[in-house]
Order: sequence, then C-alpha cells, then structure tokens
Amino acid sequence: MGEEMRRGAQLAADDINAKGGIGGCKIALVVLDDQGNPVTAIAIAKAFARDRVRFVVGHYNSGSSIPASQIYAKNNTVMVSPASTNPGLTEFKLWNVVRTAGRDDVQGTFAGEYMVDHFAARNLAIVSDGTPYGDGLANKARKALRAKGHPEKLAIKVRYDQTNFGDLIGRMKAAKIDVAFFAGLGDQLGRLIRQSDEADMHLQFISGTEPWSRV
Repeated sequence: MGEEMRRGAQLAADDINAKGGIGGCKIALVVLDDQGNPVTAIAIAKAFARDRVRFVVGHYNSGSSIPASQIYAKNNTVMVSPASTNPGLTEFKLWNVVRTAGRDDVQGTFAGEYMVDHFAARNLAIVSDGTPYGDGLANKARKALRAKGHPEKLAIKVRYDQTNFGDLIGRMKAAKIDVAFFAGLGDQLGRLIRQSDEADMHLQFISGTEPWSRV
C-alpha cells in the first residue's frame, strides 16, 4: 500500500510538472518510510519541517498521522492522508489536515450492523490489533452490536506485532465462535486465517483492513 501511495504521488507530480509545475516551479518528490512507527513518523515530520517541505502525502497509519500532523501544522505544511481512518485525525480540527478515506466510526459501525444483519444466529467475536486504527474500528463495531441487541461473545486484543495466534484461536474455540471481525492490518489477518485453518477452525472472517470479507 505504501508503494501504491508512492506511485500515485509520482504520477501526479509528473503530470503537474509536464504542465509547467506550480507557479513555474517543478515538484520534487521525496519518499521516506515511517515503518508504521509513531516515533519514526515524528522524526520524519521534524526532518521535513527543517527542510521546509510544504506538502506531504501520508502518513498511512493513524498512529503515525496523528502525531505527525501536529508538527506539520506548526510548520506550515499541508498533510493529505489517503489511508488514515481514526476519527481523531480530523477531530483535532488542524488547519492543514485532509483525509481521503472513510473514518473508523463509519466503517466500524457498518461492520457491527452487518454482522447482526447477516449472522444474528452465530457466536460473534471482535479482535483488535491494539493500534489506534484497530481499537477505533473494534469499539464502534461493539457499540453497533449492542445497539442491535446482539453483543459479541468474545472481545480480545492482540499485539500489533504478534505472529502466533494459538492462544486467541484456543479462546475462540472454547467460546464456539463462528464469525470474527478483525480490526487491524492485513498481514496479521492473513496469519490468523492461515493458523485458524490449520487448527481446523474454519471461521467466517470480516475485516475493515481492505474491502473484502472471507467466506
């Protein structure tokens, strides 16, 4: 996804430069990787401020975008995030922040309502990866489930860097979970699906990480 962001920004820069740039000045694209780490994101934002960068496309993760946005606001830099969905990013009402992706409260509420509408007779679980993104989705999904009178049977949080889900799968087996909403990033979801299949627990997974659900 980071590579998609880079390519999109490069295409836009090439198009603008081909038309003469902005005010006769050509756009120079600088690409840095915050690794989804807020500490790294803050360091990058400070470096951009020192270099007087005035427009940033990013960051990807909400946990990086939120602290970086405050640094950009103080240094006259516009930030457009195509991916950060935590409501807090724009609720701070900073002058320089724009997002082009739907907020977690909308996505999470939709997920909870979808689970009740389509799986009301099933045992439901909500799993967050503990990131601002994951917690935001999970909290809204839980509220939607309870508003419809069908609370989740299991709510659990994993570490964002966790790779072994044996304990989680064991708890879902014990609770006889049929459907799991995973509020987190795609690489973890892939591991969880594989490991649950290997444990002969063929769950219905739903996720906000990408526009798909696993049947």
